[in-house]
Amino acid sequence: MLSILKSAIVDACLLLWYRIRRTSLYITIVNRLFIAVPAVMLLFTSCLKDDLDFDKIKSPGWQPGVAVPLAQTTMTILELMQNEHESGLIDIDSTNLCTLVYEARALSLDAAGLINLPQQGDNHSVSVPGPVATLINNTGFAAFSHTTTIGFATNGGAELDSVFYKNGNIVLQVNSRLRADVQLTITVPGATLDGVPFSATIPLNYTGSIPVSDEVNIDLAQYKMDLTDGGIAHNTLRVDYDVEVTSTGPTIQAGDRINFIFGIYTTDYSKLFGYFGQQQFLSTLDTLQISVFNALQQAGALSIAEPEINVNFTNSIGVPIDASVVSMTGINSTLTTFTPVTGFPNPLPVPSPGIQQIGQSVTGGLTLDNGNSNVVTLIQGQPNYLVSQVEGSINPAGPDYENFITDSSRLDVDVEVILPLYGSVNDFILSDTLDFTYANLQNVNELLIRTHLINGFPFEASWQVYFTDDQYNKLDSLVLTNALLMPSGIINGAGLVTAPSVNTVDNTFDRARILGIMPASHVIVQARISTANGGQTNVKIYADYEFTVHLGAIAKVIL
Repeated sequence: MLSILKSAIVDACLLLWYRIRRTSLYITIVNRLFIAVPAVMLLFTSCLKDDLDFDKIKSPGWQPGVAVPLAQTTMTILELMQNEHESGLIDIDSTNLCTLVYEARALSLDAAGLINLPQQGDNHSVSVPGPVATLINNTGFAAFSHTTTIGFATNGGAELDSVFYKNGNIVLQVNSRLRADVQLTITVPGATLDGVPFSATIPLNYTGSIPVSDEVNIDLAQYKMDLTDGGIAHNTLRVDYDVEVTSTGPTIQAGDRINFIFGIYTTDYSKLFGYFGQQQFLSTLDTLQISVFNALQQAGALSIAEPEINVNFTNSIGVPIDASVVSMTGINSTLTTFTPVTGFPNPLPVPSPGIQQIGQSVTGGLTLDNGNSNVVTLIQGQPNYLVSQVEGSINPAGPDYENFITDSSRLDVDVEVILPLYGSVNDFILSDTLDFTYANLQNVNELLIRTHLINGFPFEASWQVYFTDDQYNKLDSLVLTNALLMPSGIINGAGLVTAPSVNTVDNTFDRARILGIMPASHVIVQARISTANGGQTNVKIYADYEFTVHLGAIAKVIL
């Protein structure tokens, strides 16, 4: 019987608060319980002390079965706003002042999105000149040379000077229509590996039928490709052919041909140099979520005294860039309020690395604040989302043949919303809805719950907890008359909390109320908060401010 009684008492005492948790920007009771089975056993033989000493609150007619501490927690701003880590972070400066920082990438332009190398292809023929044909027929041997240039295809009007290949390959297909043995030497002066030009010799021996065909596959990894044809052109690759012909008996005719199919495939570069054209770019719409406003209802007033929006640039693409903000708009959660952000310079101050900074990133940025934009108005509208779009172009002034890019080059534009926790709140409602699961209350006749609050924050709040059914119809509340009051900490003339405030509230659930909340499937936790002086005083929130909650309960059970 004793063990059954203990189990019923513990279930009843833990019921009302076990499922309530911490959420963003408002204080709820967490299930940081320090009750374990040995501790519960100890409570049957020990007394409670300090603010949860129930001996001090016994009154005639109240005969509790047992007094049990339910929970004790001390929370700082980092815990109260822990959900902000989902989309932002809390920065703490050297004075312990807290700042909410939300960041999103408005633009990410990488090397592949700016310059890509399509596959290259070229078909051409080398014809035997008349005098060469005569010489072969008369002497049995002759040699001649041929040079051709291949136009290098690019995108966006780029005029390339050189390509450094990371991988890729050249495929050269050759077929000879000469009834003679041919030795073909192919040299690409602009394609060098460790300074040595590419060269290959292909034997094409006649065996009684034509064409005589062969194929050469060249690995381009680590090759440098000079596309200037000796410094006089762009996008031009020169190929030299040296042909030696040895007669095998049949007559060689002037105009007999050797055919070539020249292709560069699966190209992947490590560096490019030249002029990349005047290409345009437009980012997709980027959405930055400002989650601090997600839990807020449009009631009362919230003011951040010194908000900022930072736009930061990180660029390792070696081209001049002209960029601007197409739009940046704050939107509330119901998509009914739109606040365009003003104050952006045009063009944006996007830095670019110089030719001596290949492989390095340069940074820059701008800040919108109270003095140069409408950022205060934006934040007063409590936007849940900041939607932005960036556009721009490269080489706005025209050809610049010192453009460069590497395979890892990129331009990133990041947007930060900076919200120092310095401002005021007046009559602002915050709420959250939680699932509610209860234990067996059949044996509980009465519950007295004591809430002891120690507030070291510079705002006051009234708290309430509602029990609802699965349709969110209210069944009961923790407090029947006035909500739980949490006075502000004591604030000095500099806006700092010098001493916490203390408050203790008792609430009793009789048998009828216990039965009334048994169908509950949800609880709604709600707080109405204001900074000091009715929300007229700006205050700062520091990381060492604390709010402490002690919960205790006395359960009267039916034996």
